[in-house]
Amino acid sequence: MDDPQASEHVLFGTICRTVRAETGRKQKDVANAARIKQTRLSRIESGEYDPTFTEALRLMRVLGIPLERIERIAAMEHRFEDLG
Repeated sequence: MDDPQASEHVLFGTICRTVRAETGRKQKDVANAARIKQTRLSRIESGEYDPTFTEALRLMRVLGIPLERIERIAAMEHRFEDLG
């Protein structure tokens, strides 16, 4: 059985990468604004690193991602998993 927390941090990274790309921002610029290293942002976006609560909040603020968007996407993801 898959670890739901592992899939959640992968999902968070995917959302961050998607929003960053949609807004045309570079990883380095987003990382600097969020006060994290660019290598860490790369690992977050690829699902290799589970960000701390503070890192996640900073990224959400910098990228303009409301908590409701993450909750909505996570709920949809869980519904799809339940179908499989």
